[in-house]
Amino acid sequence: MDFKSAFNNYISGSAADEERQLVESEIEKNRLINQYLDGEILPSPELGELEDMKKLRHRMRRRSAGIVTVSILLCAALFLGIFYGIVPALEKSYWDPAERELGIPYTSDLDMTLSAYAELFCPYITINHAAVSRRGFASYDISVSYWNSVRGGDLSYANLTMDKGQLSLPRGFMNFCPLNIFENACFPKYPMYTESKEYYYNSFSTLPDYLTIDAAVSFTEDLSIDELIKLNEKLQEKNAYLVWVGVRSCDESLQITPLVGMSPFSGGTIREIQNEEYPYLEIKGSELNAENIEKHFKSLLKFSKDRQLMNRSLPYSPFPEYYDNVLSYVEENGVKSYGAYISAPPSVMKELLDSGLASQIWPQDVWIHI
Repeated sequence: MDFKSAFNNYISGSAADEERQLVESEIEKNRLINQYLDGEILPSPELGELEDMKKLRHRMRRRSAGIVTVSILLCAALFLGIFYGIVPALEKSYWDPAERELGIPYTSDLDMTLSAYAELFCPYITINHAAVSRRGFASYDISVSYWNSVRGGDLSYANLTMDKGQLSLPRGFMNFCPLNIFENACFPKYPMYTESKEYYYNSFSTLPDYLTIDAAVSFTEDLSIDELIKLNEKLQEKNAYLVWVGVRSCDESLQITPLVGMSPFSGGTIREIQNEEYPYLEIKGSELNAENIEKHFKSLLKFSKDRQLMNRSLPYSPFPEYYDNVLSYVEENGVKSYGAYISAPPSVMKELLDSGLASQIWPQDVWIHI
């Protein structure tokens, strides 16, 4: 049978079965020869060569498995090193609000820092306890319980957050004392309008004494600590008390902010362990004399300055120089008060004006005393 004729018939599609089988057989031969010439088909190895190839393949597999295993172990070691070494080291560079470096049992350092801050700058607020829960890397949720002296001292709660050392406070919690709340606290002076003074005086004359008024009371002249102690004793006899005492922090012809003060008569948790370094930082009722109260105020300033210098300041907290300036002023001039937040019945408020002790009274709240 002529291959060329069979091939032509195969191409034209008219090939008989024998012609088609012949052509396809030759095509297959040609494909195998081309694969061989192109190196796609290699000669069969000898038996020894085949064993060597198997051993080589086995070694390659073992080596690959070792590389994979070592890589996994290195990755695991790197992860553990980062997780248990680098991450904690980085986290320690931020303030941990649950730490207890001050050495006070059952009390975090945040409790003390908030307490000092609140007493210096936030009338009516007394910190009770701060509960801290970790949320993530250098991130915390903080629940603070505190006494709000308005309306007799209710226990209240506030939710705070801290992220990488930055403490966020909810609006309305631990605000500074308003600059113009006292007549003689700021420069220039902020006098009360005569009409307002008469209105409040007349109101105090008509209101019943089962009401209690929370008010910012400006003193006609600055009072010494001895005079404040005597005033507080008289107030207590009439079901009234000093809540927070503003302290003059600079010469009357100057003005530094914020207004600063203390609450020496309100009590609170005693943390005497810090009293050795900061005398009378926590002051007991039996220790309330002029000398100890002055030391208490100065210790509040020193403690707050030290905590801020450790890069652990609260939002809007004054610069360290502020504490130095106030300390220098009270060391030279003594601790004196231009006014105080007082909680008292209307008749007592009227007496303060009648006696000339108070130059103005700004009521903040009125509530029924039961």
